[in-house]
Amino acid sequence: MRKNSVKNNRINEEVRRVMSELIRTEIKDPRIAPMTSVMDVEVAPDLKTCKAWISVLGNEEARKKAEESGIKSYETLKGLVSADQKDVIWVMLPAGKITNSVLDELSGLCKKGDIVIDGGNSDHRDSLKTAKKMEEKGIYFFDIGTSGGVYGARHGASFMCGGDPEVFKNDLQEMLESIATTNGCLYTGKTGSGHYLKMIHNAMLYGYMQTLGEGFELLEKSEFDYDLEHVADSLSKSSVIRGWLLELAA
Repeated sequence: MRKNSVKNNRINEEVRRVMSELIRTEIKDPRIAPMTSVMDVEVAPDLKTCKAWISVLGNEEARKKAEESGIKSYETLKGLVSADQKDVIWVMLPAGKITNSVLDELSGLCKKGDIVIDGGNSDHRDSLKTAKKMEEKGIYFFDIGTSGGVYGARHGASFMCGGDPEVFKNDLQEMLESIATTNGCLYTGKTGSGHYLKMIHNAMLYGYMQTLGEGFELLEKSEFDYDLEHVADSLSKSSVIRGWLLELAA
């Protein structure tokens, strides 16, 4: 289990790194609005499959990685926002001051009719405040809870989407479904509902993790000589507690 703990720490470090990168995507499909994104750079190849042009705004390492993949890079948020076409801005940064400051800046840069998405773990009450501020300027705001981590970024994520239903259907749904796992894109209702669902999702996740941790600790400290890695692998196959977290532990 100690080896797996190290492995999971590396996964968490990777998640924190990629979530600090900003991506702009301009969708060529006329059914989808041009999109500017702040998200995991690993999503870029997936977005390209839905006829997207992608460019990156972020630190030097992120921009270098993008350029090596033939993706144009930007240095400022202002450079990402177009003056004469509808934009969709996707922010996916650590919750709190960092996200709120970027959203506040975007509320001053975006124009009427633009769409701003917060795909991070923001408090749904902050999302309601942001939505109100942007609504006053004619900007559509969506709170989209995102789950799946690095694996989801590369193989299909889970999205929990709160916001205007018509704008979601006309401008976002097809694009989101193209990078989500099968049936992984859920419209949850009015603004705030996406991040509220993600908060409850996280509570379920942490509760399950705590239960698994305590269970394996009891096995480790018992009088029996269990191979915990083999236990995790076996239980992850067909037992009633099987799941992705057990697979990570195996």
